[in-house]
Formats: sequence, structure tokens, C-alpha cells
Amino acid sequence: MEFVILFAVIAGIVFFVFSSAYSSIPFLPTHSRDLTTVIKKLNLKKDQVIIDLGAGSGTVIFAAATEAHKKGLNTEFIAIDINFLLVIFMWMRSWFHPHRNHITVLQGDLFKMDYERMIEPYQNILFYMYVSPWVTDTLAELIQETKKPVSLLSYRYPVKKMKPIETAGGEHKLYSYEINY
Repeated sequence: MEFVILFAVIAGIVFFVFSSAYSSIPFLPTHSRDLTTVIKKLNLKKDQVIIDLGAGSGTVIFAAATEAHKKGLNTEFIAIDINFLLVIFMWMRSWFHPHRNHITVLQGDLFKMDYERMIEPYQNILFYMYVSPWVTDTLAELIQETKKPVSLLSYRYPVKKMKPIETAGGEHKLYSYEINY
């Protein structure tokens, strides 16, 4: 039992150290009380791709993939994070997930990803982000550069340069945006 506690403490320290060393965006999981609202607002449907920017441990992606699997949807999920420990954790989770053939986990810098190429094969695109308030506008601008109509959900922090089409309440707010071209 002491070994398990020691391992958990060391793992927590390693997560904290590596999370802040690799990114200016801290690892903060989506609040469990808001998860149902987030999944509902993802509006899961057939022939859709959902891209989680700064996916962390994959809380949202895996819950949404479970729901898509239950509904028999072919929804694709892409989880992106820079922290290789969190990415390894998500890869392992994806191996055992019933919707695993529709889950892609990528390790990379959110500010250097080629979103235009990533979303090229899709028509129904939704980006989900729970990132620091000082980077929401930058990521929204990168998404706009794809010049494709997309939906964007931002958890907890609004995109200051855009007006949300809807705001959902909960432990933290969820801001919905539509980017049209």
C-alpha cells in the first residue's frame, strides 16, 4: 500500500513538472460536474470530427467517444497535447476503448499544428479547448486560418475577440462559437 501511495505522489510531481516545462498551458482537467454539459454541447453526430486542443488526460475525448460508440456514430476524435506523459496515458487509454478505431492521439505543440491539413477530409468540424485565457484568442485565430466553417467550444475561458453564439452554465461556463466562410 505504501508503494502505491509513493508511486501516486511521484507521478503527480512528474506530471506537474513536465506539464509546466513543456507548455505555458497548465494541466487542468475539465470539471467532472460539467462533463455531461460539455458532451451535450459537442452535439455528437455522424461524419463529424472533434479535435481536443490541449487534451490533457483525455477526459472529454474519451467520454465523448464512449457516447458516440453507444449511439453507433462514426465520429472521429483527435486529442492533441504537448506533454508526452499525458499523451502516453491517452494512447494507453485508447487501446482499450470500444471506439478506439476512431480515436487519434497526437503529441505536439498546439501553436505549430497544421490544422488546415488535419481537417481537410472533414466537413463537420468541432474544436474543443480548455486552455489558459492568455492563449484562447491565439488558438481561435489559428483555427480561423483554416478558412473552413467550424464550431468551437471553449471551456471556462471565452475567446475575447469573438462573440459566442451560446453560453452554457455549470461549475464553469462553456462558450460556443461558429466560424463561417
